[in-house]
Formats: sequence, structure tokens, C-alpha cells
Amino acid sequence: MNTHTDTRSVAYIDTFAIEQQAHQMRAEAAREMVLAFGKWLRRRFAASHASKLA
Repeated sequence: MNTHTDTRSVAYIDTFAIEQQAHQMRAEAAREMVLAFGKWLRRRFAASHASKLA
């Protein structure tokens, strides 16, 4: 009975670690998307601003 409890807790810990890893990957992907979008916005703004000045 004690072994059963130990196995279940190990499986739970493994699942938790996988969830943490997945969350970290999602967070990194989201940050990259935000940075890329910000870069795109700045380029677009600079282009439209330059065309208005010209």
C-alpha cells in the first residue's frame, strides 16, 4: 500500500514538471511574439512617419 502511494506521488511530480516545462515554453513563445510585434509596429510607424515627412 505504501509503494502504491509512492508511485502515485512520483507520477504526480512528473506530471507537474511537464506542466511547468510546457508553461515555460508557452511563456517564451508569447514573449517572442510580443517582441516581434513591437519591432513590426516600430518599423511600420517609422515608415509611415517618414512618408508623411517626405
